[in-house]
Amino acid sequence: MKNSAEVRNGIALIAGTPLRVPWLHFRRVVGRGANGVVFEADDKELRRTVAVKAWFKKGTNTSIRRARAEARKLAIVPSNKIVAVHHFGTASGIPFTVMEYFAGVTLREWLEAPRNFTDRRMVWNQISEGLQVLYRADHQHGDPHWGNILVREGISELTLEDRLAGKIPVPLVVKLTDLGASALWTDHHRLARREAAVLWETAKRMFSTEQIESVLDVSGLDAEHTLEAIDAFVEANRLLLDLVSGRDEYARTGARLFISRRVCEAPFFRLNRFVEIIRARKMPGSLIDMLLTDVLSGIRSVEHGGVVTTNYSMSHSLSFVETEYTRWRRRFLAAHS
Repeated sequence: MKNSAEVRNGIALIAGTPLRVPWLHFRRVVGRGANGVVFEADDKELRRTVAVKAWFKKGTNTSIRRARAEARKLAIVPSNKIVAVHHFGTASGIPFTVMEYFAGVTLREWLEAPRNFTDRRMVWNQISEGLQVLYRADHQHGDPHWGNILVREGISELTLEDRLAGKIPVPLVVKLTDLGASALWTDHHRLARREAAVLWETAKRMFSTEQIESVLDVSGLDAEHTLEAIDAFVEANRLLLDLVSGRDEYARTGARLFISRRVCEAPFFRLNRFVEIIRARKMPGSLIDMLLTDVLSGIRSVEHGGVVTTNYSMSHSLSFVETEYTRWRRRFLAAHS
């Protein structure tokens, strides 16, 4: 078989060709994709478990160059949300990368079980953290779909010593992997649009319960702005929970102001749908009026380069605020294009 892969007696076989690396003892296939296969292996020199990605295409300068490009990108981007690279090499003409072994499941597998919003938000925030590191380094992930995101259980409770050391519990840990697809693209504009589309599909699968597809409008956005929009949506939904459960007026006011701030900072919301969702949570009309006023004040504060006094005695219709918000979105995109 052209893209077959298996392990026999500690040796990996790629399409029948043995991948012999003297210091590696291969155990099993743990994953595969269109371009390669991932093995679990023992590093006999350092006595640790590692992951080894081997590419199906062998023996050509192009395949080796692309494999090396992925390995280098993984290696030079400093983030604990991206799998670490230990070594790159070739054996029998097959390029391979030795990486950190992360004993998790794919995001797709993780989402097969019901997950509450708090856990999904925790996972998303770590995905976003890893992607932001890539984007700041002027890289694209290349294919941030739910099969290239790994999740595992972390630590929910800490020892007294850990708490005294200032550590915090991390119940779920996330790693991004497989950054190779972008090396196959020479049209960077097209790549950014594709990345945005894949990222959007991942977010829709994670937050369908919160109706993300109807609330956000990410049409025409690149990957960085798509990520910014999704981050704002996730945070706004967390704040909505605070708004619902706020024990006092001070807490509810804080949540409302932070929601309006996130909506203004990332002007990609469909305000009418967002307001419908808020109303469905039995929010009083007066609170929604104040939220709309906050959004309008936020827009005008940005436009005038300073704080604008908020007049809550003057109500504004949703259609009016939405018109102003749409204008703000256009100006925002023009300024960031």
